[in-house]
Amino acid sequence: MDNPGKYCCFICPEKDHKEKLLTALCPTCKNAYGFPLDFPPEAIGRYRIVKSLGRGFYAATFLCEYGNLDTQCVLKVSSKKVYQFFGRNFEDECRKHKEAAQDAEHIVPIVESFEEEVAFGSISLTCYIAVIDYIDGPTLDKFLEIPESASARSLAQIAIDLVSILGEFAIIHKFHNDLHSKNIIIQTLRDGTRRAVAIDLGSVGDYSRSDSCKPRFGDQHWLCRHLQRMINKLRETGNDIDRVDDLDNRIAEALERTLFFYCQGQVL
Repeated sequence: MDNPGKYCCFICPEKDHKEKLLTALCPTCKNAYGFPLDFPPEAIGRYRIVKSLGRGFYAATFLCEYGNLDTQCVLKVSSKKVYQFFGRNFEDECRKHKEAAQDAEHIVPIVESFEEEVAFGSISLTCYIAVIDYIDGPTLDKFLEIPESASARSLAQIAIDLVSILGEFAIIHKFHNDLHSKNIIIQTLRDGTRRAVAIDLGSVGDYSRSDSCKPRFGDQHWLCRHLQRMINKLRETGNDIDRVDDLDNRIAEALERTLFFYCQGQVL
């Protein structure tokens, strides 16, 4: 489904953060915002493209394989023209990502980065490519939409992981700065347990970019919003507390105490 999102044209970057469809056409070049996903190359460097995954504002992502063992990874591909237009430093971003993911359990590792000419159908662009570990699983957003998967125990574990994500950034005195539910993958491990992993570290910085005058939330604010959504999930039977499972209610109360600790008067 073509859901609306914030996308920048790979060819004609503009400071336009309005939501739009991937099928919508850039007013300047008349190409669809999703054309990099619609016309993926067979390979980029040594990485064989398996399928298109999705788009963010700056980049398109692709599931890839490499080597004789068909090891899977994700390529995050961004137009160099877009980075230049917005004054972003690709090499600095990748180094900050590597630093954040070093020895971290809940931050996706970055493998390497490089620059290459990439052909999307008839359109050839100089692109920055970041090679990221592939984390198999739904986003937190999708996970919370699946009724049978969001048990009290699962939500409690995910809540602990979300707090751990903030802790792993705090250890190195950095902030994710874009920790919304589509940038958190819920990975299923071999023993059947789940783990929350932060992805898309393009906005990592030494300070929080949250601003009360702009619609950009800080990491702690996003944590509170995710906790509130999980609490609502546990109590979705309604206001009658007698209809809520005892374990669900106890976990919800624990999450509410955690939410109160981190919220500090923020309006969610």
